[in-house]
Amino acid sequence: MKKVDLQLFFRRILFGMTDSKELKNIAPLIASHNYRHLRFCSGLFASLLALFITTAICLPALERFLPIYFVAFLFCTSEYLLLRFVFKNADEGLPTLILFYLMLILAYAFGTAIETMLNGNIAVAFNVFLVLLPMFICDSPYRINILLVIATAIFLCVSHHVKSGFNFQFDFLNTVSFLLISICINTNNQINRMEDFANRNIIKIQRDTDPLSGTMTKTAFEANTRNAIKNSNGSGALLVMDIDNFKNINDMFGLSLGDFFIANTGTCLLDCCRESDFVGRYGGDEFLVYMSGMVSKSNVENKAAEFMQVLKTFFKNNTKYGDFSVSIGAALFKPGSNNDFAELFDQADHALYIAKNSGKDKCVIYGE
Repeated sequence: MKKVDLQLFFRRILFGMTDSKELKNIAPLIASHNYRHLRFCSGLFASLLALFITTAICLPALERFLPIYFVAFLFCTSEYLLLRFVFKNADEGLPTLILFYLMLILAYAFGTAIETMLNGNIAVAFNVFLVLLPMFICDSPYRINILLVIATAIFLCVSHHVKSGFNFQFDFLNTVSFLLISICINTNNQINRMEDFANRNIIKIQRDTDPLSGTMTKTAFEANTRNAIKNSNGSGALLVMDIDNFKNINDMFGLSLGDFFIANTGTCLLDCCRESDFVGRYGGDEFLVYMSGMVSKSNVENKAAEFMQVLKTFFKNNTKYGDFSVSIGAALFKPGSNNDFAELFDQADHALYIAKNSGKDKCVIYGE
């Protein structure tokens, strides 16, 4: 096997993917997966533990397990409530991942404690947790596998301390076997899951990207902007932009070169915008730009002037058409204004209408 192939193989085994950039691209899908599964697991485990507590109270033989059940119940309930009322955004990947690992640690501690109190029996609960629980989380395989190895080592140390030599030997053989099985299954699952996420991400990008301009489609832009307005502090600007006299460009240069103008208008806008901004093509020669946190009239006017200058310079240097210009309509919204996308678009579109009918090649801000 070539050295490069070997490196890619080990990166795949360790991280689930060979390309760290692609791993970053699917981070939102991983975060959403972990959020949904952790919320389900925490709710399910809290319900089961509540049942265990009730059973232990009713059966004196199980009373000694009450403290373990109660602590685990409080932990799972707390995690569920945190996800339900604090970390309500499924895109918050790091807090969710931390909570997920805390739950795994608790589960392995729970399994170790149960096996310790049943010191005359062969380990069952811990081995089940060892194989089952990693199936719910999605993360780089090496991190999960490190946790599995550490949890297994601690369990075997405890087992060696509290159990007889015969039972410990069985525990050692069974648990190490389950550990190896779990590592293989976990690594394979994480690789397959990330490949699936990567394929879904490619399909989503193809679906949401306008093939001519490289910007978002109208549908994707609207969905992303609605979500951004909902989850942000509620401040920003929506710009609607139209190429002036585009029909003359098509008549002068032909439709194929008209496509050149559309494509490079999209490219220039993307180059001028921040990573957090959205750029979309509404249709024809009309483009949309959403900029979060842009609440100042002067900031919007400066950004619009930058758009116009960059576009003029590009087409002046790369075509024989020296009269290129765009008209822009903008709508500002601030915290507490309760604007939705449809209302903001109508405002920006109205401002664009004013710009078009008052000389073109200018930016008009609604209400200003």
